Amino acid sequence: MIAIKNERIIENENLLAEIANGEAHYIAWANPGLTFAATMCQQGLKINADAYKALFMEVNTKKETGTVYPRANMTFLPVSEANYYMHTEKHHDSEYAKEDEFIQFRDAFIANRDYIKATKLYLDLRDFELYNNDKAFTLKLVERYGEIITDIFTQEQMTGIEKVVMVYMNLGHEDDKMTHITEVNGWKYYINKNDGDKIYRISTEDTGRAKLSDDNTSIYRIDGEWIYYQNKSYGYRLYRMKLDGSNVQKLTDDAVDFFNVHDNYISYKNIRDNFKYYYIRKDGSGRTDIMLMMLDDIADKDTE
Repeated sequence: MIAIKNERIIENENLLAEIANGEAHYIAWANPGLTFAATMCQQGLKINADAYKALFMEVNTKKETGTVYPRANMTFLPVSEANYYMHTEKHHDSEYAKEDEFIQFRDAFIANRDYIKATKLYLDLRDFELYNNDKAFTLKLVERYGEIITDIFTQEQMTGIEKVVMVYMNLGHEDDKMTHITEVNGWKYYINKNDGDKIYRISTEDTGRAKLSDDNTSIYRIDGEWIYYQNKSYGYRLYRMKLDGSNVQKLTDDAVDFFNVHDNYISYKNIRDNFKYYYIRKDGSGRTDIMLMMLDDIADKDTE
């Protein structure tokens, strides 16, 4: 019986190295845009965005599995709907049935058996996580695709394949819908959509889960030992707290629309001042209107 494993992978370097040396065969869905599949395709084939989009469009339009071997040990499965060049192409009216997916998977495995001959197959689920952020959804996919792969090996002679690895990124906690995930020092920090957009963290081994604050937010940044966040519970003001949720501090009374943390200061859009850009030091001091500061600099130069 074929070994089917789940493996947490965030960076692409190890995958690309195993593909390049012929050990592994990478299988993903032809999802264009800011996706793991697109990045792997561009890096593995060393092609530009227009080239990979054309490849994905061909796979999706034909509704057939497409391999790019021998250029790279990569195969892409069709998706029902994809967005190219800022418009949506619908390839059929509904999601693929399990019978259709069986054929698509089987064709990828046959390509490996007859041509690629890799001993390890990677099935990349990270883009599903990227767009759904739902552990229950991802686990259902793992179960569904595990059944399909088992059926393929039961019905077909798939020689040479020793292991199929389903690649995931952040399965997280079963009660959480995780967004805005950031990994720091063995912890995954995230906004939990199932608990009013509050900031949580969980260890990279998916243990030690903790809610860090009862404030809700849609934006946070981690810088050093601090988490900076837009506090929607208190008028969209900018706050910060330690990585463990302690030492909560308000940094400004301005309502913050968007912000970035720089080396020595924080820049942000001030909702109450027509979305003008301001900056403050990281401790909240030195509040300055960036435009006025620039005008003052210009005036000073004119008087020199």
